[in-house]
Amino acid sequence: MHRHNSIILTIGCIILIFSATALRAENIPSCIEIASKKDKPGASANCAPIILSNDKAFEIIKTFNIKKVGYDRYVFMKKEELLKADHKSKWELLALMVSAVQSLYEENVDCYIAVLPETDAEKTALILGSYPESKVAAHAKYVWPDLKPHPGRKWPANHHQRLYKLIVY
Repeated sequence: MHRHNSIILTIGCIILIFSATALRAENIPSCIEIASKKDKPGASANCAPIILSNDKAFEIIKTFNIKKVGYDRYVFMKKEELLKADHKSKWELLALMVSAVQSLYEENVDCYIAVLPETDAEKTALILGSYPESKVAAHAKYVWPDLKPHPGRKWPANHHQRLYKLIVY
């Protein structure tokens, strides 16, 4: 329980710091701003991850033990930990994950918060990219850019020009 409270406190502090510096543009919201206002399951509008320093991105990746599996990134938690985590924490962690991964690695990948695989069958499914949806608590889906020009599109200041859809189940 102590680890869970510590994670929630860390997420909350980081969100407060970055939401204060996130300047909102006219038509593309910040993932951090969206996450700071959500506390129920659902899906966000497409949003942009904030740019973090390499040190801050590395700290987030290390603190939350973000792992690369195939092309995607995961935070794994025990089933009991995920059941105790509130939806707000999942939203905020998801926004931090995509910001850290984009900032440190510049990878256009999906990010997941999921139950730690326990069986060989689950581990194999994960490696093959077919991890059961029932084991996923949250998903940040990378939105591939379309080729149409978007005149007037404005990105938030200090954000990556990439789009994600955040989903918390």
